[in-house]
Amino acid sequence: MKNNLLIILAIILLQSCAETPAIDPKIDMIKKVETGLITPIYIEGDSSWTIDERMEHYGVPGVSIAVINNGKIEWTKSYGFVDKESKSPVTEKRSFRQHLLVNL
Repeated sequence: MKNNLLIILAIILLQSCAETPAIDPKIDMIKKVETGLITPIYIEGDSSWTIDERMEHYGVPGVSIAVINNGKIEWTKSYGFVDKESKSPVTEKRSFRQHLLVNL
């Protein structure tokens, strides 16, 4: 009985010392951008779009996003394909002719 109690206490002690995973605020920001797109004129109750939904709606095969904060690149991520036929994926290194600046 005494040995069982010591084993249980040892297990509890080891679990309490385990590192908790760090929460990355960058992941939250990426999710917000990926899932929270709204129309230019937002009416309360309107639903937001995901990047995939917006790309599908407008027939855009691929985009690359760079989020800049205080003059520094916070993160970049690419979605989709360079064109629908080749299925060649868009990368952060790909340059596009059009750029859009959005304030978050």
